[in-house]
Amino acid sequence: MGEILFVCTGNTCRSVMAEALLKYHAKNKYGKLPLEIKSAGISAMEGMDATPETRQALKQEEGIELEEHRSRQVTPELLEEARAVIVMTLRHKRALESEHPGVSHKVKLLKEISGESGGNLDVADPFGEDLKKYRETLKEIDKHVQNLVERLQDYFPEKFNDRGEGQ
Repeated sequence: MGEILFVCTGNTCRSVMAEALLKYHAKNKYGKLPLEIKSAGISAMEGMDATPETRQALKQEEGIELEEHRSRQVTPELLEEARAVIVMTLRHKRALESEHPGVSHKVKLLKEISGESGGNLDVADPFGEDLKKYRETLKEIDKHVQNLVERLQDYFPEKFNDRGEGQ
């Protein structure tokens, strides 16, 4: 079961970063990954690699070697099996709620689920920008993913023991 699904536009930048960062930080905090984490894109072309800048930013900033990633399109099956669908922009949220109204209760903005409110809650797309912009986007996503890691026990209590360790 895909318990967390990150969604962006093309599944080559932001959702890839969020997926990799959550896997990395959750393993560091809990010793093992207690959840299945996936990513997809609303307008993704199937089978694309993450952008070179995404790979480079993850490697240089966090030391994360991106595992084999191939982009995938959001499907009704991915949405159905996910317990939390975390999107990067309000546009993504509205598109999913419009096309898949049965899952609107589990679609949240990344900044919203990490505890931020008010102001612009979108994570800007770095696609087509320089490496500096990718690093800025990575740092922004990382801040919110680390907040999410601290709240995983609240969202998925059955995945953790009484000491807050992943099971």
